[in-house]
Amino acid sequence: MQKLIVYGSLINEEELQDQGLWGHNTEPVKVFGYRRVFNQEPSYRMKDSNDRAVLSIQANATSWFNALLIKDLDDAYFEALDMREIGYERIQVDCKTYGGVFYKDCFVYLGRGDKKNNEISPNKEYLELCLKGAKEISPEFHQDFVNSTFHNINKEQQPILKG
Repeated sequence: MQKLIVYGSLINEEELQDQGLWGHNTEPVKVFGYRRVFNQEPSYRMKDSNDRAVLSIQANATSWFNALLIKDLDDAYFEALDMREIGYERIQVDCKTYGGVFYKDCFVYLGRGDKKNNEISPNKEYLELCLKGAKEISPEFHQDFVNSTFHNINKEQQPILKG
């Protein structure tokens, strides 16, 4: 059984239900050493405008982001998820729950370099889906989501709700 860290649309209850993940053993976590950024070209949320970026993560030694840890997933589940997350590569990271429990070797999806675009803005519908999901988890989780999520515009990183 494997563990998966989700940090974008899959923190939303409706998206979890659509992917067959609702009802699984989940827990809010923080992942250190990475930054969550709106700089990923979408693979299936296609939009013909500058406002099309979806989330990815990038290594950054001084950063962290919050996410949802989904536990006890079969290996076979990842075959289907890999197809959904075609613009990403699956890597392993460690995380820590809000209560301080440490988990090693959790899977997370990191955007492929050829899908990175620092010139696009967040897809507004996708951003709202993520913010709604963060609010569903808790007020603290929502505030951490806002504080640990950035977008790149002209290569200058800015928090999502500013600039």
